[in-house]
Amino acid sequence: MLVAIRFVIVAAPARAQPAPSEPSTTDAAAANVPRSDDAEREPPDEAERKPTHELEPLPAYRDQDAVAEPEDARGWEEEPGTEPEDALLFGPRALLFVPNLALKIAFLPVNALAVVLERHAVVEHTIDLLYNDERTAAILPALSSQTGYGFSYGVTAFHEDLFGHDEELSAKAKYGGLYLQGYQVAFNGDHVGGSSVWIDSAVRYEHKPALLFHGIGDPPSGTGDGTLLDPRAASIATRFRQERFLGLLGAGLSVGRSPVTKLGPTAVFNHRVFGPEQRDFDEPSLETVYDTALVPGFDERLNLLELSFGVVHDSRPRKALPPSGTYFEAFAGGVVPIDEYSFFHGGVELAQHFDLYKQTRVLVLRAALEGVGGEREAIPFTELSRLGGSQTLRGYVQDRYRDRVAAVATAEYRYPIHAMLAGAVFVDVGEVGSDLGDLFNPGPFSDWKLGGGGGFILHGDDDVIVSLELAYGEAFTLLFSTDPLRAFSKRELQL
Repeated sequence: MLVAIRFVIVAAPARAQPAPSEPSTTDAAAANVPRSDDAEREPPDEAERKPTHELEPLPAYRDQDAVAEPEDARGWEEEPGTEPEDALLFGPRALLFVPNLALKIAFLPVNALAVVLERHAVVEHTIDLLYNDERTAAILPALSSQTGYGFSYGVTAFHEDLFGHDEELSAKAKYGGLYLQGYQVAFNGDHVGGSSVWIDSAVRYEHKPALLFHGIGDPPSGTGDGTLLDPRAASIATRFRQERFLGLLGAGLSVGRSPVTKLGPTAVFNHRVFGPEQRDFDEPSLETVYDTALVPGFDERLNLLELSFGVVHDSRPRKALPPSGTYFEAFAGGVVPIDEYSFFHGGVELAQHFDLYKQTRVLVLRAALEGVGGEREAIPFTELSRLGGSQTLRGYVQDRYRDRVAAVATAEYRYPIHAMLAGAVFVDVGEVGSDLGDLFNPGPFSDWKLGGGGGFILHGDDDVIVSLELAYGEAFTLLFSTDPLRAFSKRELQL
């Protein structure tokens, strides 16, 4: 039973009254003398007597002691009935009741953790500890883990406003998991010194002791009993060691800031040395299974200089999770014949972010195509286009597939869970082939690989703090990183 009680206090404006005083003789006399215009003066009507500032009468309210029915408490003039859309949505709501309940239960610990982080300002205190006062420089831990390689750890130091125009200087070091050791120093800026010049540069050394190699192309799975196999005849999981030195320098013209368009040349030098794996994994070493003479470049020390020209257009806002905008990149070039290897290399990528609801629910669609061209023996196996891992085809281990042409498409939906926590659901499809026709034959998309999953993204306004993704394709893969790789571009620079 509901009791509705209302108290209304109205303060009417006070009218000035003269102070009481004893009438004087003159006043009394004047009061008894009729004024000459009294006879001509008409009494004021009601409209003139009524003050102009008088309030309108208040509406009559029900008795304070009256009991309101629940329908009256809702304020309905007429109780609504069942709408046609309610009847239409009954089936979907009933169908989604169990999944919705399961998601709510599954997110209970996630929400609880987010509440604790927010209540105690854990992220803010951590940022205060690691960043400078201007939030432009920091020394951060770099942690990551991915199926097939294990846990990596390291440190990242950077200053992202070096000369006052968003120029970034960074240094990174990583160990464990994918790396025996890895170091990188990089400098980049879209408007260096406030000019229209962009620069990307990096120097990097890495020693990866046990990279995965599953053959070339998409051959049938092998038994693992054979030796000196053709890598295009059987797919067997093997490992190999790689030591690599990389130097990169790109520069050109930068037009605009948001959106920004960049174009110009880039030079990349790679020195690679290969050998037997140096860590104890279940998979055998590459040279014990495959004929290395059929794995171009494995038996040589590679020295490759690639020159290319590219264009980038980016209209996405500078946020951790851009809610809208377009990213486009295209490049073309090739490896010049300073060694016995020479080939063409090009690619194109398009990503579109759609704001579905108030910059909180975002759909990202992405497609990318990359290829190398030339004689098969003139293209080292590490320079083939690759799919698999956190950047291209989740649900498959890193570089699971490689061939002369690779294509991938992604659909990802991001939604808010808490103030600094977002969820993601994604689907990736991709395929490799010896040429463009090979990607679509014998039938369109008949052999394309499918992977998908979901994850959580802990983020601030401008940066992703931690990303955790679980995907399934060929097998379940777990991707965890404090430095997540979300762009198909610049993947060769990531450490």
